[in-house]
Amino acid sequence: MKNILSLFALLLFINSYSQDGISPKEVISQYIEAIGGKDKLESIESIKMSGNFEIPQAPFKPSVVIKQQNPNLTSLEMIAPEIGTIMKQKFNGNDGYMEQMGQNVPFSEDQINSSKSKKGIFEELYYDSTVLKIDGYITIGGSDLVKVKIDDKTLKYYDVNTGLLERSEETMEVEGNSITTTRKFSDYKDVDGILYPFKTEIINGTQTITIEFDEIKFNEVFNENDFN
Repeated sequence: MKNILSLFALLLFINSYSQDGISPKEVISQYIEAIGGKDKLESIESIKMSGNFEIPQAPFKPSVVIKQQNPNLTSLEMIAPEIGTIMKQKFNGNDGYMEQMGQNVPFSEDQINSSKSKKGIFEELYYDSTVLKIDGYITIGGSDLVKVKIDDKTLKYYDVNTGLLERSEETMEVEGNSITTTRKFSDYKDVDGILYPFKTEIINGTQTITIEFDEIKFNEVFNENDFN
């Protein structure tokens, strides 16, 4: 019995040592290599994603088109059958808004600052590894994940074995309320030599919204109006 306990303690020590030994820089580097490599990712200036948006208890399943252009321009439009555009969310590099049901709501200061802080489509290329921190390890759905603290408001979870990004958590202030949004990424597929998740689950409180993409294209040409 004593020998078994000693072996168990040794295994715990080895596992703890291997976990403590990994650095945020190594996690980020592993992710970049896993999805295509630094040179390939740096060649991407824009992305267009088209798919379907599934909202619980909604009587329809709207289509969605998301456009992003370096460094931080974004556009999201949801279109419902026989209704047309039911929601827009735009950020032009300086200001942003969400338009829904005829109401236009400007981005809060926190949302603007968060959007401005993004430096590219593949954010990991631009992280300063000296300010990143390993925030622990967790097993979810059979996958061993390492948590990386990006800043005071953002956590990202990377698969220890594959290097892929599995989920993220971002907290921001919206109309005086602190809201944490969890995004789960899955169904990675090869697009022009880059692995990209074709399924994203967005969790706010008890509500889960699922986006499944049918098509993803890189280096599409957009104009200024796309983000205004």
